[in-house]
Amino acid sequence: MTEAAPTAQGSLEATPLGHLLVYGLDRLLTGTLVLEEPTGKKHAIYFDGGGPAKAKVQDPILFLGRVLVEQKAISDETYERTLAIATERRMLHGQVLLAEGAIDERTLREGLREQLSRQVLWMFSLPPSTLFGYYDHLNFLERWGGAGVRAKPLALIWRGVKSYAHAGHLAEVLAHFGDQPIVLHVDAPIRRFRFEPREQSIIDVLRAKPQPLNELIGRGLADEAYVRRLVYALIIMRQLESGIPGVEPIGVDEAPSSSRMQVASVQPPPPPRATRSPSGNNPAARPASGGNPATRPVSGSSPAARSPSSDPPPPHSPAPRPVESPEQAAFRAEIRERAARGGESYYDILGVAPDAIAPVIQAAFFQLAKRWHPDRLGPDLADVKGLATKVFARMSEAHQILSDPTRRKEYDDVRKDGGGSAEEQEQVQRVIRAATAFQKAEVLLKRNNTAAALEEAKKALELDPSQADYIALLAWLEASQLNPNLEDVLARIEKATRMEPNNTRIRWYRGLLLKRMGKNGKAIGDFRFIVENDPRHVDAQREIRLYEMRRAEMRRTGQKTPSDRPSASPPGQSSNPPPSAKPPEGGRFGKWFKR
Repeated sequence: MTEAAPTAQGSLEATPLGHLLVYGLDRLLTGTLVLEEPTGKKHAIYFDGGGPAKAKVQDPILFLGRVLVEQKAISDETYERTLAIATERRMLHGQVLLAEGAIDERTLREGLREQLSRQVLWMFSLPPSTLFGYYDHLNFLERWGGAGVRAKPLALIWRGVKSYAHAGHLAEVLAHFGDQPIVLHVDAPIRRFRFEPREQSIIDVLRAKPQPLNELIGRGLADEAYVRRLVYALIIMRQLESGIPGVEPIGVDEAPSSSRMQVASVQPPPPPRATRSPSGNNPAARPASGGNPATRPVSGSSPAARSPSSDPPPPHSPAPRPVESPEQAAFRAEIRERAARGGESYYDILGVAPDAIAPVIQAAFFQLAKRWHPDRLGPDLADVKGLATKVFARMSEAHQILSDPTRRKEYDDVRKDGGGSAEEQEQVQRVIRAATAFQKAEVLLKRNNTAAALEEAKKALELDPSQADYIALLAWLEASQLNPNLEDVLARIEKATRMEPNNTRIRWYRGLLLKRMGKNGKAIGDFRFIVENDPRHVDAQREIRLYEMRRAEMRRTGQKTPSDRPSASPPGQSSNPPPSAKPPEGGRFGKWFKR
């Protein structure tokens, strides 16, 4: 394929391109991968530190200018005009666009990165009979085009596998994985994949409850082929726990991870100081009912001044308590006991046999509802109403599942495999409902329906309080209400930032809030961080340009240029960010990557 001897060679039939990219990232390879089709056409990818940095396709398939037009960085008119200049002067189109001031360097890099990604994605479609050769520490594309830009390898590999997974290898890998539960690795850099909402919902369910592939498919989050490809990608990139000590996920050192997977029951870390934080980090400051910390009062309420007549009775004279009937005491004890149960099946909860017909199930639920519905509890049971609500929610969930023939069959299949306790199902359903509510809130916010978005955001955080995105979105929406306490909002967004320091969406909310509070110097730090990590974030780019233009104008007119100056529109009028994404050496991959 070339005069130099390849370090490794083979065919895409034996080693699909996705596996080659994983291998290169795992070994942090620097060199050139040459692909030769049966027709003799040759294509190449240059790797720099494990990630694709340049690509060349023998017949041009995608031009930089068209990518920039699609990204709305330039107009069609600018594209045609500057392309003519580049052709006439024999210059690179990107150089002309820069010289003309049509784009800046950051926009050019982002355009080149997307062009590179699409060129590599096109190579995923090459026929299996295509041969490859890897040439370590040789750059055959050094004189091709301009300076290289490094692609985002994890997101690129997932895009390729999603569209062009090799059916034979996919089946082989998943068959080898078998029926063991899918457990996400604690260090998996999930955000680096830039998953879409549908894909992220599958990740959220796995985070809530590790489960076998068949059970995950049966939840109906996406079609079977889609779920299988996602799990296949997680396996080949070692994003799942393997049980082998010291084995880390591919790409864990690619950049600081902002999404270390959390178990839903893990409590947030305590604050660095003993004082109560408005963000709700202090466990002692949480409501006893486990309520949403984002909706608590801004500051601790102080006891009201008492008049002498309102003093409590002395300790030796306690206020008399009403006498509780034996029936009421028994029901109180039953509420506590049933709320503490775990591992019950839906059939046990409703008190019906596993072969009960639909009318029997419905009648059992209605009988339970007459007694257990929270609205039927008298004031004497107010202290256990929260527990009763929890029990009734399980009953409602059981009734919904067992009354639907399709969902009941899926549930029965899960029980045959040893799963399906009500507690597990409830946890998974809460995560799914939380993710759905969060997505609705984002859509409603884009439509400027902040009232409805606020309700959905509250629901999402109440269902899954461990998610930094949910905390930040609710705080941001509350900032749009009448007379908000901005310091409290900032404290909660700061909490979300500490949980996920590299989350650009949370940084966007914090930047806008800081700007609104007049802390422009701090806000600009968030906007610059966003652009560095997501160059396509045009709103953050605009904020930086406006900030620099104001400072330049003040210097020109001789005014003092304070770093913090209030100038911001209310949150509801601000732009919003786009929804934002190894087998042991000598193991299976050593067999795939033939030398």
